[in-house]
Amino acid sequence: MPDRLCVFVDGSNFYNSLKDLGKPVNISFRKLGQELTAAKPDRQLVQLYYYNSPLPSPYRTDPDYARKDLERRRQQTFFTALRLTPNLTAKYGYLRKLPNGDYVEKRVDVMLATDLVVLALKNIYDVAVVLSCDADYGYAIETVKAETGKHVELATVIGSKSYDLRTICDDHISLDDGFLARCLHP
Repeated sequence: MPDRLCVFVDGSNFYNSLKDLGKPVNISFRKLGQELTAAKPDRQLVQLYYYNSPLPSPYRTDPDYARKDLERRRQQTFFTALRLTPNLTAKYGYLRKLPNGDYVEKRVDVMLATDLVVLALKNIYDVAVVLSCDADYGYAIETVKAETGKHVELATVIGSKSYDLRTICDDHISLDDGFLARCLHP
């Protein structure tokens, strides 16, 4: 019987890793799920979970309104495409504006960590792949492994910093240029 696989993607972390490393960002999450499933023998994808926060609508008085509005509309188009992706569940947090004008993502890390633990306890998967470099997931990963004996792997873009999570996870999948090329939208 194949191992049941769930993939947990920290969307903004993944996007920013790709962008910061100069990699293409037009990833097909259907293909990503297929490639992560095929990365190891005898696996069956149960579900891919994607977590992110929608960009806020910019104020028309913002001098950078046109760029921000275009960026938000592109993100909404991307989110619409996610809804049409088989075996993908998208979950959204929100962005809170800080006094200095920057934004901070809220609820996303907690949603991913909670789903990782709860779905393991419900025996929904045998193997989890976490796609993120965020060390905040470390305790959830340790809990899943200790309390359920589930296998947890880390998937990261080559060149991203992920030492803390690599030492906690059972295995690491390097998303190199060849892997990413197989995941691009045509």
